Amino acid sequence: MLAVPTGRADAQANLNDFDQALVDLVNEWRAQQGLNILAVYDGLSDESLRWSTYMAGGSTDCASAGSRWGHSTLSTSDPSNPAGTTGIAENLAYACGSPGFEADRNWPRGAGPLPNYCTSPIDYTTPEATMCGWLSSTTHRPAIANPQNTHIGSGTATRSLGNGGGIERWSTQLFTRSAIPRFDVSCDGHLDVIDALQIAQFEVGVRAGVQSCALTNTGVQLNVARADLNSDGRTDIVDALLVARCVAGLQSC
Repeated sequence: MLAVPTGRADAQANLNDFDQALVDLVNEWRAQQGLNILAVYDGLSDESLRWSTYMAGGSTDCASAGSRWGHSTLSTSDPSNPAGTTGIAENLAYACGSPGFEADRNWPRGAGPLPNYCTSPIDYTTPEATMCGWLSSTTHRPAIANPQNTHIGSGTATRSLGNGGGIERWSTQLFTRSAIPRFDVSCDGHLDVIDALQIAQFEVGVRAGVQSCALTNTGVQLNVARADLNSDGRTDIVDALLVARCVAGLQSC
């Protein structure tokens, strides 16, 4: 039986620790709700960082997020998106000051239940606080909770205020939905030799499971179905061979 994903995405080289933690928190929350794990897409992360850096260039002090604060004009046809993108959403967050600067305020819960880590102080200087801010907002939560989303990118620009004054930080997360190939068990938006290798590694015991991009309440069953190319109820070396044949163009998938 295949292992159900825990919610953590594989570490990405173009994500710093803050953004990796943000992506992990999003996927952990989605997994707890029975939603699919979002695949990190490098193009979306690059675009997120570009936009956060752009916004940072419009700030002169902590009085506001700056003259460039606002959503980007990214569209579904942008080349930074995964192939076949049919929808896109964007969440922004801004922080300025030292940890605990809003310690007297509690997280609003009108948008829905919040994770246990959503406690005071509210300061937005940690990934957890940023996630709590998005989940507590009726306008930001839908992007995280959308069951149709398939990919995510995250990029954060940070500036030190100096003299113990804390930080100024802009975060951008992009969410897209696209048609992921049915047997894309690596969840990278493509059907390629990586998928064949992962199935083969599972078969010989090198991997504990094969990730599913479409984890739902049916969990393990759907996970098996995604990797079971020949529909014989098992995920084995035959499935790996079929993926390889698809990649090589010897048969259609």
